[in-house]
Amino acid sequence: MMTVSSSGRQTSADLWRVRAVTLVLAALAAASVVFWGLKIASPTPVQVSAAALTISEAEGVDWTASARALGATKNSEAPAARALNAQRWVLTGVVRAGTSEGMALIAAEGQAAKPYRLKSRLEEGLFLVALEPRLAHLGPTPEGPVSISLTLPKLREP
Repeated sequence: MMTVSSSGRQTSADLWRVRAVTLVLAALAAASVVFWGLKIASPTPVQVSAAALTISEAEGVDWTASARALGATKNSEAPAARALNAQRWVLTGVVRAGTSEGMALIAAEGQAAKPYRLKSRLEEGLFLVALEPRLAHLGPTPEGPVSISLTLPKLREP
């Protein structure tokens, strides 16, 4: 709080002191506005997990809609029989409904990814045996054993 001299006039030093305090307060207010403006305007980082979508087994699953959501095309049939090679298969998505149902979106040799239901045939002698979050296991029969395990690629950092 400032006191006024008895003469009613402020000295030059008093005026400069008031101006300096006003300048400091204005600078702090402007800095606060800029800080909060940038804080509000900046995008909030969102943690997205592409691991798996788990649905209770009581709910029905629309596998056709799930396949479309994963990017399937109309002719999503199993590819022709080829030699078993783990490096030619790429897992791009996993959807699970409980432990007994699910589908995986798998691409073969640079082709578009296609959806495969659990226990379905990918090609002659290769079936989708089991699904886990971020994993699909392939084997020679629908019940196993597992001969190839495919893993989802890591998410890119923003």
